[in-house]
Amino acid sequence: MKHSSVDPSEKSEPISSQSSKKHNGYFVIFGLLIFASFLGLYAYYQYNVSEKHLIKTLAEIREKGKSLTYEQCVQEILDWAPHCAAMKSLCDASAPRLMEGCLSARDRAQECASLGDSTRDTHFGFKECKARNLSRSLGKTCGNAYRAMDTHCHIVVGKRG
Repeated sequence: MKHSSVDPSEKSEPISSQSSKKHNGYFVIFGLLIFASFLGLYAYYQYNVSEKHLIKTLAEIREKGKSLTYEQCVQEILDWAPHCAAMKSLCDASAPRLMEGCLSARDRAQECASLGDSTRDTHFGFKECKARNLSRSLGKTCGNAYRAMDTHCHIVVGKRG
């Protein structure tokens, strides 16, 4: 029968040290949960503030849209975008919705008819956006505004024809 012998030069950790490491792990996990909870609450708060801002902006742009041409609606969106008080991702995603709100504020049948088949081109609005010398971010917003105009005009022309 073999007996395992313990080398007296090897030191084992005291039980209290092992217990303390275990407790430190709980503190780390608890701290991470608290941090994640605060982060989630902050994101929820930001989203609610952003949603209220975008709802208010949509109402304002619908009112302005009653007297604006489609090109003025595009300019209105471009003027609004850099000063959007909502979360950036929501601002970027809201440009087509706001453009639709501006366009739908009044009958655009004549304006859409004057565009003819130009909206069917995949480069519709490209020249107009490029001529404005916009930043990359505003260039995307401009393109989204013209895409929204394209969609709106297809609906308007479809209802007439």
